[in-house]
Amino acid sequence: MPVSHGIRNVPFCLSPLLSFLDFLQDASGIKIELPANVLKTARLTPDTPVTSRSRNMNFDVALEQILHSAGGYPPLDYDEHDGQITIIAARPPEKE
Repeated sequence: MPVSHGIRNVPFCLSPLLSFLDFLQDASGIKIELPANVLKTARLTPDTPVTSRSRNMNFDVALEQILHSAGGYPPLDYDEHDGQITIIAARPPEKE
């Protein structure tokens, strides 16, 4: 599974969400798509500030951390398909 790639250093403090996703894409070689309609639904922009100062973490952990940092409602999540990541709006939990 490609999202298990290691990322050595994630030095972002109040940086634009899109900059962080570009960094992850460059560091991992995994294509990341951020659809404009997802940002609009979550009431966010590509410039939404995010923070992460971790070292030696897996790609999926870094991505989850930063999507959580972005906030938004509904919150952001991601879907992996054919080695590519697409940022999506999180689905509400299913009721039992």
